[in-house]
Amino acid sequence: MKSDLRKKLLKKVTEKHQREASEKLKPEATPGKRSKKDGRIKKLKSGFSNIKPNERNENGIVEVRLEHGAVDHHFSLDAAGSVVGPVMHEDAFAGWPGEFAHLAGDRLGADKPAILVTSLLRLASSFETSHHVQYGEVLQYARPNAVIVGNSSKTDIGAVEIIVDRLFSGFKASPRYLCEPLLRVDEIVYMVRDETFEECDITSSRYKIDTGATSKRLYVYDQHFALTLNSKPSVLNIISKVITDLFDHGNTVIKLHNNKWLGTTQANVVIVTHIQRSEVDKLKDKLDIPNIFANRFLWILAHRQNLIPLPLPIPEENMKYFNNKIEECIEKAKSIYTGLELSKKAREVWDKAYPGLTMEYSGFAGSILDRNEVHALRLAQIYALAEGRSKILTQDLKAAIAVVNYSSETVLQLFNGSHHDKRKEKLLQALRSTPNQEMSLTEINGAVFNRNLDSRDIREIITELELSKLVSLYNPKKEVPGGRLTTMVRLTLPGPYQT
Repeated sequence: MKSDLRKKLLKKVTEKHQREASEKLKPEATPGKRSKKDGRIKKLKSGFSNIKPNERNENGIVEVRLEHGAVDHHFSLDAAGSVVGPVMHEDAFAGWPGEFAHLAGDRLGADKPAILVTSLLRLASSFETSHHVQYGEVLQYARPNAVIVGNSSKTDIGAVEIIVDRLFSGFKASPRYLCEPLLRVDEIVYMVRDETFEECDITSSRYKIDTGATSKRLYVYDQHFALTLNSKPSVLNIISKVITDLFDHGNTVIKLHNNKWLGTTQANVVIVTHIQRSEVDKLKDKLDIPNIFANRFLWILAHRQNLIPLPLPIPEENMKYFNNKIEECIEKAKSIYTGLELSKKAREVWDKAYPGLTMEYSGFAGSILDRNEVHALRLAQIYALAEGRSKILTQDLKAAIAVVNYSSETVLQLFNGSHHDKRKEKLLQALRSTPNQEMSLTEINGAVFNRNLDSRDIREIITELELSKLVSLYNPKKEVPGGRLTTMVRLTLPGPYQT
């Protein structure tokens, strides 16, 4: 009796393993049929437009796209339907920085978004401190920072810095270069320090003891961001203050171990730091403390995009072409003494993009994303200056917004945006997919949330989107006199970048 039961159990287990093995060996589904993998993708990202589960790139990655308001999100899914990461919109690869990122990525197999952002920031450190955009009462300078996050241990993010370093090497007017952890904030301030004076006790006269830094332009490359995040809270607070000051206005002061003060004014300091995703997962709690500097950085997720067995170096003639472009734009930027302005059409794009850029997110991810509009303005200046222009055009702003959107999706993926944020995204997706881009409250409750959400929670989500000017409410005329009044929710912005 026991032996028969044992045989039956063994047979069931064997059949189960055989089924699992056959599933793995099944060919991809044809366009006319639906496979389980396609179902997983559809379930994972229902509401995305332009989903083509059977169209994969050379690495077997499916690219899907979501558009709502002025925000344009791209994701990539692997063959199993799992999210690999965001995909940077082609708008971001504008001008010669985009050309270089494509060339380096195709020949060397490095991550194109990481190359693009690192190149832009390295260029930003080469400009003078006077370049800015007037944003209310605050000046937004062309000096963003970035954290390059390696998606896995196979992602060689260190190669990105080597590629970009070759691009910018050999210039006479290059900024100072510092390869130190952000723990050494005293060294960062020292590299761009002001001249120092001391007062004589006898004569009460001041005399100079340090002539200060010869240049206030500095590019900081930190290979080990995890070391900084793993510091004591007291040390992190000092680092946070210095980085925040340098980002906001370029003026800061720090107390040294010998009780002397070291300061700088109008410094142009740009920081690029590297970390692995596994390290971010371990050190998330270190970032979630008051006054942390995470929102002063763009977060860029780097993937192993192309499998190139024998990478090819960039030819010298190509490097010379890009070197000439850099020299030319730096020279032209010297003649731009006033602040940069947005063109008329760029202002129209900005008006449409602003609600999406300033949309509120909850939790720690929301605190990192609360300066998206600032990053967009700073990046737009770099794109304009890269072409030698004193005015920000539409393509500059579109490129900047595309980079910021990529950074936003990186943050939401790394730091797990809350369910509340995902519900807002889900509602915006549903409104985008309807013919008139509007739905009634009843339709939202049933079709979007499957009647699993309380009406008060739905109202709260709609109110937040309305405050962000992403949706509007209205009451259509009654079809039947005395009938029930219907409240409709309409998507305010019809699509991204439409002018």
